[in-house]
Amino acid sequence: MNQDVNLHAGLFDAGEQAATPTVRHAWLHVARGAAEVNGQRLSAGDAAAFEPGEPIDVTGIEASEVLLFDLA
Repeated sequence: MNQDVNLHAGLFDAGEQAATPTVRHAWLHVARGAAEVNGQRLSAGDAAAFEPGEPIDVTGIEASEVLLFDLA
């Protein structure tokens, strides 16, 4: 893959939280479980896109794995 991308992975248990502002475009994918992302429930296979400057707030609803693609 010849792209300017950083890939971050997070494991969340119910109630665990993480927050970050986006500096570039981002794509968040819930690979397993369920999480609340900026107030929206996302389940395995769901995803969300973010513009630069948008916050990304993730809270685990159940044991989950989340992938965050930080894109150019």
